[in-house]
Amino acid sequence: MRDAHHGQVSSSNASSGFDTSAFRFNEEPFEQYYEIAEELGNGQFAVVRRVIHRSSCEQFAAKFIKKRRYATSRRGVTRCNIEREIDVLRAVGGYEYTIKLFEVYETASDVILVLELVSGGELFDYVSAKECLGEAEAAAFIQQILFAIKHLHDNHIVHLDIKPENVMLRKRGESRIKLIDFGLSRRILPGTVVKDMIGTPEFVAPEVVNYEPLSSATDMWALGVVTYILLSGGSPFLGETRDETFVNISAVNYHFSERYFEHISPYAKDFISHLFVRDQRKRATVDECLRHPWIRGPDGLANDVRQHSMISMAQIRSFKIRLRWRRAVDIVIACNKMTADARSAMKKALEAGHSVSSRFDPEELIVSAMLIACEEGNLAGLDQLAVLHRINLNIANRMGETAMHVAAGAGQFDIVHYLHMKGAALDASDRRGDTPLFWAARNGHTNILSYITREENVNINTVNKNRESALHVATRYAQVESALLLVKDGADSSLQDEHNETALHIASWHGYTALLGVLCRFNPPLHLKNQAKCDEQSCNTDHSLCLHGFVSSVLAWIREPMLFMIQPNRFAFVVQLRLVYNLSIRRYLGYCCSGSMPIGAILPPPCSRLTPVTTRFISLITDMDQDWDRHCGSKTTEPILLRHTSLFHYSRPEQASHIFRLPVVSDSDSVWEQKWEAVYEKKKMPEPRRVDGETALHCAAARGHMDCVQSLLDAGAPVDSIDQVSVNF
Repeated sequence: MRDAHHGQVSSSNASSGFDTSAFRFNEEPFEQYYEIAEELGNGQFAVVRRVIHRSSCEQFAAKFIKKRRYATSRRGVTRCNIEREIDVLRAVGGYEYTIKLFEVYETASDVILVLELVSGGELFDYVSAKECLGEAEAAAFIQQILFAIKHLHDNHIVHLDIKPENVMLRKRGESRIKLIDFGLSRRILPGTVVKDMIGTPEFVAPEVVNYEPLSSATDMWALGVVTYILLSGGSPFLGETRDETFVNISAVNYHFSERYFEHISPYAKDFISHLFVRDQRKRATVDECLRHPWIRGPDGLANDVRQHSMISMAQIRSFKIRLRWRRAVDIVIACNKMTADARSAMKKALEAGHSVSSRFDPEELIVSAMLIACEEGNLAGLDQLAVLHRINLNIANRMGETAMHVAAGAGQFDIVHYLHMKGAALDASDRRGDTPLFWAARNGHTNILSYITREENVNINTVNKNRESALHVATRYAQVESALLLVKDGADSSLQDEHNETALHIASWHGYTALLGVLCRFNPPLHLKNQAKCDEQSCNTDHSLCLHGFVSSVLAWIREPMLFMIQPNRFAFVVQLRLVYNLSIRRYLGYCCSGSMPIGAILPPPCSRLTPVTTRFISLITDMDQDWDRHCGSKTTEPILLRHTSLFHYSRPEQASHIFRLPVVSDSDSVWEQKWEAVYEKKKMPEPRRVDGETALHCAAARGHMDCVQSLLDAGAPVDSIDQVSVNF
């Protein structure tokens, strides 16, 4: 059974008399004329908010209907259905007992109906708050509903969703009603056949259950259900399950319980009996109902038996309580079903003594169920919570994570689209300040990224609490396609995080060659430096320990290359080391390009010492230099043989010439030599950090990422830029 804005239009609607040529939607910015206030209600693809006209200060109800973007999509409302609702509102609006349409606006994602604000609340809330309610007063309310229905039927319009929630009081404290929500209404002309499974299960007629032609009699059945509930507080056909409810409706299985109808007049029971008729042709019409004695009242001076019958307010309140309780139970059942797998996995992990990361939180059952449904792509379960139980889709867990965050991070495109159509915020921030855009970028879901960035109200350059943008996040997690999409859509590559690092710094530091190549294609700011800050602890690190740490990582990579996803070709990696660090290491060892330096330069200062692993690395580099020089001077195409074959096993590179495209610059200007100059002169050096006034080229060079260095140089990165450490030292 479909709720509002989910029914399908039958093919017969083409001849139903709609005049779409007269539709004129205002495409000016809605918020230019109206201030948007709180939410008043929501349906599957619509949300109603109170709005205030900026110039007149008059209040209205604005219904925001999500448009269907694609013909093949199942999310959102088709333009045909939206125009049908507008046509109905134009036909019935302005009448005393029906809501009035004032204006229609259209945006890229919504059609906005500016409606009369009905502020008195639901009729049943008003009734249940009274100390007592006479049968005559109840009949007067039903008479007003009949007036509204007659106005519709006289215009060949059938409401198809008459229920207590759609009968409102015009103003608080008044007893005049308004019939609202024409989202499912149809214009059914004589001789037209319309079939559809629409409406609320408890109130639908047998022809809906059996998929038979609909008619004005369908509304009369629903009115009978409303009357029965108003008089007794009980629902005539409600079963334990929806299927049982449908069976009761189809069989017209109801009775006037002595418990509920003990003090109700025979006239009232007769009125209801004329509405609960299986054959539509024999069911009472709206005109017949208006002439019924229970509605019309006594003639002349005859005694009004209705005055002697009082409705039990306890039963009406009980109905409201049962309705809320039934919804609460249904929610708990749905949530338990949706979280069953997560709870089972958590239980098994705890029994095994393992820790487990789960979105299930026993103290936040509803939120947990919604987030798990989003993560698993359980659209049916999410729809059940959102529509049948009216759960707010923007609620968040303790980490500030909403359903939209989780769906975007899990790559559940249909869920993201559904949530958006239901009004869930695309720009909601979690406790870290990350929006769904960040979650999609982090996990590489480009289809969701593209969907989000197309929205007008989404700022692609928004930053989180660490001043990171979505481009920073995509780069940090090596999501090449996400980064490409972001920069194509206007992401600013010059944004700097709390350490003044751009996405370029991050890609260079981590050696993300392909990603760096993408960034360099869009003219990034190559001159920007990261944070010019060096704390005392890092600046007082002994230089031999710094080299030791670097050497240890190199040797570990040589032994366990799979642990370091730096370069799959060991030979290429060694060549990178030689070219990037060669001049620096030679200087550290006491060499220079033109000749030898004093042998004393090789010795460490008294306050430090070279560890065995450092000494071993120096020996390796020296041997590598000689082997490489010997190989480059020969014409052979045989694989290179180094003396340390137990540590190095590699093949000759396919194009060694590509590696030599680096320019040779003077010692004082070399971005690769500056740190080692500082080591030689000051005997101290900071540990490898990215917070000391470095450009992206510094970052790539410091980590030995040769391909990244090459990409930056090809893009025009300045090679004479001096970092903060070199200046200070």
